[in-house]
Order: sequence, then structure tokens, then C-alpha cells
Amino acid sequence: MASRSSEGKKLANVDGYFHAVSEVKSSPSGVRYFDFKIQERDEKRRAVCFSPEKRDAIKEKEECKSPVRLLNVSPQKRKLFEPDSTEYKLTNQSKIMVTKNSTFPWADMSEPNKQLTVQDKYDTMTTGDIVSVKAKVVWKGEMETVYSRSMRKELTKCEIVLADSTGAIIATIWEDTIPHVCDQKSYVWSNLKVGLYKRKCLNGTKDCTVTICEDVSLSVESSAASEQLKPKKKETQDVTGRIVAVDVNKFFLCMNCKNGLASADDSDDDGEFIDYSPCKLRMLKENLDSTVSGSVIIVDESGEKFGSVLLPRECAERDVPIGRRNGKLQYF
Repeated sequence: MASRSSEGKKLANVDGYFHAVSEVKSSPSGVRYFDFKIQERDEKRRAVCFSPEKRDAIKEKEECKSPVRLLNVSPQKRKLFEPDSTEYKLTNQSKIMVTKNSTFPWADMSEPNKQLTVQDKYDTMTTGDIVSVKAKVVWKGEMETVYSRSMRKELTKCEIVLADSTGAIIATIWEDTIPHVCDQKSYVWSNLKVGLYKRKCLNGTKDCTVTICEDVSLSVESSAASEQLKPKKKETQDVTGRIVAVDVNKFFLCMNCKNGLASADDSDDDGEFIDYSPCKLRMLKENLDSTVSGSVIIVDESGEKFGSVLLPRECAERDVPIGRRNGKLQYF
């Protein structure tokens, strides 16, 4: 049975079992959500819920392996790289109802030790699946420090390219796993999570393990695919000239999700508080961290104008730069 929401979108009711309920996360825009898998009669689908208060009830039904019916969920096509698949979106209108009898049984969907080839990731796996793979590291990038909104702390990550005889895939490894992984070495990886960022990829989890193994042979096709996935070297150019326009802005940061709130120049100087609707918080300005972004327009000695050049944060936080000389920004 289907109905329509107040916005006119088609809604559906779904029978099944819950699996792999995630923790509550925050999107880059500060929206809080969690996801899970729902096992239907003939397939499993990803579901995303934007009502964090529903998580405890859904997690309880997962642990009890109870058959359930989801009311008023919105079927939606997946992102660009999975156009033929559908996921469910839960909102405040969606409800969870326990059903006493189900026409099909609960099934174990975790398969944490299922070892797949790289090509299997593209052919059979969906976002959120936990898998293992035996593959060779054909490229290892530099370590980066990023802020985790869900964990509310800084973490170290490193991107790598994995390949076997069937294909290649990008993976991200974290924290203590990084020093144990070497370029051009082969490993058995377990507890990797299938993700989707521009294309299908793998992501290390807190339970990820890596064990060195015999060398994994590559095919001509997988070697070529590996080269395609390696990031291209960025080209740089030194510019000497005169800055003719400057745009530097200071932003307060939400203490919960670390997203930018409002420009310090645009905010009410007399107000003590800033309201941030995505996190539903009202925060004292004096307790907030801030960041700076800036850009300049430069005209070189020949009169050629270089469009807006983004300034590194450490440069924008200093006095306004007047140009580049020998590859370095020069300041007043």
C-alpha cells in the first residue's frame, strides 16, 4: 500500500528485518542521521533515517531479530554511481511497527569474513557492506589529519589504491593501521566497509585488520585501472604581481559539528549568542572557535589578471599579502 506525503512524494510500507544499524552521524551541513540495512523477502536495501531519536528503537529490533513493518518511508534512487538501486528515506512521518508473523525468516547478512575480489565490489556489494579482500597496495598517499564530526576529534587517515588480477579500488585506512601498510606489498584485509564517494571505495573500520601475504599478481587490465585511480600530480605556478582585490572573512565554528556558522563581520556585535538550526544549539560567541578564509585577485607585470586565488588559512589570518616572489607570499 502506498500513500503520498504532504510534499506529494510517494511513500511506501516495507516489511523485513533490521541489520547493521550505524551510530548517529553528522553530514557536512550539520544534519544528524544514521543508516541501516533492511532485509526484505528477496533483497536487502540501505535505509537512511533523519530522526536520530528513532535509532534506539531500530537498534533494539535489530538485536531481537524481530520482524517489523516500516510505515511511510520514501523510496529513492541511489546516487549517480548506483542509478539502478533504491534506498529508503525515513523522516518524522515514518513509523516502526512490530509484526507478529513474517512470511520469510531472518537471515544473517553480516558476512564479515567473506573474501571478495576487487571486481566483486563493483558487481555485487552495496554501500555499508563489510567485506574482506586480498589485494596489493599499488599506491600509498601521504597521511592527512581530518576532523571527525561524528567522533568530535581529529583523526589521521591515508588513501591507498588496492588491486588484484580483476581490478583496482581506492581505500582509506586510519590511525594505527597506517604504519603497518607499505607500498607494493600484498595483504589480506578484513572488516572493510564499502562506501561511495564519487565512485565505490573501501573504508577501514575500527575492527579492520591487515595481514601480510604472498605477492598478489596483477593483470594488464588491473594495472591500467590502478594508474587511472592514482591522483594526478597538481601543477603549481609562481606569480609575481600586484593584488588589486582582496576578500578575507572570519567565521565562527559550531562547537558540535565544527561547521562554519556566520561571518564574524555579518553577525550582531551586540549579541552574545549565535543560533545554529542544523544542530539545534544556541551558543555563546565567546566560547566558539573561528577560522578564516580569503582570496585575492592578482595582476602580473604584463597586465594579465589571475582570477580569484584561494589563500591558505595561515596566510589569510596574517596581514593581507601583496603577491608571490620566489614561490613565497610577500606581505605588507
